[in-house]
Amino acid sequence: MCLTLYFLISIWKKWIAEKVREWNEDVPIILVTAYINYAVDGYKVSANRFLVKDDLDKTFPECMDDICRRISRKAKHMIFPCVEGDVDIKLTDIVFIETTGHKSIIHLKNEEYHLYESMDDLESRLKTFGFLRVHQSYMVGIRHISTINNYILTLDTGYLIKIPKARYKQVRQDRALYVGRSL
Repeated sequence: MCLTLYFLISIWKKWIAEKVREWNEDVPIILVTAYINYAVDGYKVSANRFLVKDDLDKTFPECMDDICRRISRKAKHMIFPCVEGDVDIKLTDIVFIETTGHKSIIHLKNEEYHLYESMDDLESRLKTFGFLRVHQSYMVGIRHISTINNYILTLDTGYLIKIPKARYKQVRQDRALYVGRSL
């Protein structure tokens, strides 16, 4: 009975892993098992790691550190419907985005792209990828902020953006949180 129940649980775990993999190929999957012979099923779902229950105290922290390093190394890309045509942009390359009139401009270090997408829509697409709305007309890649001082934000390209008094405290807090997470 116990072996049958464990087998059913293992099938259930495998089914969940398969569904996760169908939904998103990038989600890390870590299999924890007491029986190494179930590791073969992990290869079928491209599991990132296999941990044996007996060694979890030692292996789990190292495993999580490794998974976090892999995630941060993966460059996220997004396709933008620009005036120049659909452009696949590496998100870490975006220094800032500004809106002028009905057009938004995506600024990279050495080039820019124009698109007809509102700042609100861009913000909702990018806020989980390290972007911060610092002004009604400006959103910046937090990793590109050099300093924030006296309501002026300086980017690593030397570009200066005035921060409205109403947003200043929140911008400083959000940057501090981001810097703390990325250390």
